[in-house]
Amino acid sequence: MKHLLNPTQIIIFSIILIIGSVSLTSCSSSSDSEDVPPTTQESEEEQIPNETEEEIPIEPEETVFFSKMSYENIVNNIVQGRVEFQFEGNKVIREDGLSADGVLQNFTTYGYDDKGLLKTRIEHTSDGTVEIIEDLNYENDNLSSIRLIRRNRAVPDTLFTSFVYTNNLITRETLNPSRNRLFYSEFTLDANGFITKSDNGIIAEVAIENGAPISKSVIRSDGTDEFQHAYLENTEPTGPFKNFWGSFYGNINNQIIRSNSGLISYEDTVDLPLYIVSVGDQLQREYEFDVDGLPIRLTKTFNSDFISTWQIEYLE
Repeated sequence: MKHLLNPTQIIIFSIILIIGSVSLTSCSSSSDSEDVPPTTQESEEEQIPNETEEEIPIEPEETVFFSKMSYENIVNNIVQGRVEFQFEGNKVIREDGLSADGVLQNFTTYGYDDKGLLKTRIEHTSDGTVEIIEDLNYENDNLSSIRLIRRNRAVPDTLFTSFVYTNNLITRETLNPSRNRLFYSEFTLDANGFITKSDNGIIAEVAIENGAPISKSVIRSDGTDEFQHAYLENTEPTGPFKNFWGSFYGNINNQIIRSNSGLISYEDTVDLPLYIVSVGDQLQREYEFDVDGLPIRLTKTFNSDFISTWQIEYLE
């Protein structure tokens, strides 16, 4: 069963990701179109298709690009800080963390491999000192390992995370410098390849319909939380925002296993085929669009005390 809301000028839109220090990511749009196989002229009456030439999908050229994106976290009606993003094409190349009065506190730079997947993420202090280096590797476009170098500790160290893919299961394991396990998670896939269950000591299960979650159960030792998902009716994501997270990590499973600590979450850091507007009564989004249907403002409400407001601008 789908839970749909009617569109209004400002749309209630929700998430489930807990924002602390947010690593933002950027977007690129892609779709496939087929070439028509060439034909050989045999006579005026007959043409025979050339069956030996393969059809090659053509990637459409992007026509809409981000200009600016920023967000503010507001706690008890007081702005705690601001984050601003710089783009190259539709990829984030720098993220600036500012104080409430606009003073630079830190910044993060992003680098990508030749396929456009996130390769490095480097955190700096305001004066440019490197604090954290994150190096990501892929196999067959699936995230395979992450090396996290932490230079900001009294004794600098390195954490190692590996991902193993076997049939309908993805495992994620993080080791400390002594190669002892720190974290371990398992992700179960359905017949269509979507992650529908995670287990890191807390179990989360998601029901998927047409590529989008419709319900979620989080099973803890002290009880189970249930969430129903609702979407905007008859409006699909458009522009670079519709593949925002894929421009970092690629496929949906990469997005899920990379962007949280092991508990499955489709609600905020995954490119969904519809605009999600609520997840139970836990979180909501107010979303505003321009005349071309592109999202330009997003308000994420976690509770009455914590709100995050986003502004999105596009090149003319």
